[in-house]
Parts: sequence; C-alpha cells; structure tokens
Amino acid sequence: MQIPYERVNRFMIRLTKGFLRYFYPRFNYNDLSMSFEPRLIDPSEDSLRFLESILPRLHSEERGAGVFRVWHGFTPTGSGSFFFMFYHHLLFFVPIIANPDSLKQGSNR
Repeated sequence: MQIPYERVNRFMIRLTKGFLRYFYPRFNYNDLSMSFEPRLIDPSEDSLRFLESILPRLHSEERGAGVFRVWHGFTPTGSGSFFFMFYHHLLFFVPIIANPDSLKQGSNR
C-alpha cells in the first residue's frame, strides 16, 4: 500500500503547526512569512551521524515506547527545527524560519 506524498506532506504540516501551538503557545504567527516543507530523511549512515550530533541539542517528547517521537527547538535568530520519528524508523524533518521577534520570552512548555 502506498500513500500519496501530498497527503503525507499535508499531515506533516498539520502536525508541525499543532506542535508549534502546543510547545510554543506564545509564538507570534502573525509576524511570519513561513513555509513548511517536510522532508523525509534517508536512514543512511551519513544522515544518522548528522542526526546524532543535532538531536541531543533539541527538546524531545516520546509517546508509545518508540511509536512516536518529536524533537524541536529554535535558535535565538528565529530558525527552528522539528524532527518526527515514527516506529524508530520513519523520520521527517521540518525546518522553520521565523522572525526572532516571533519568539516571545517564556513561551516554551
């Protein structure tokens, strides 16, 4: 069974927006000219090495003992990242570029 890429893309965008609202409730969406472009990450050795260097710097949440995991974070300059992993295998990356003023103080959960 194959799922059309466009459906997966729309789902990942909705998931990212939901987690933005949940983890960053004071995030100012009105100041953004934001686009979401989810990317499926190839589980190659190079990709996994890169992820091992990045993921420890991000906040993470897990549900269902490995069924779903999310890593997220923003830099002071306003760029951010969401990584979504399903079943310890399927991994998506959603980069976010935001205006630094969009990140309000004390907005993280």
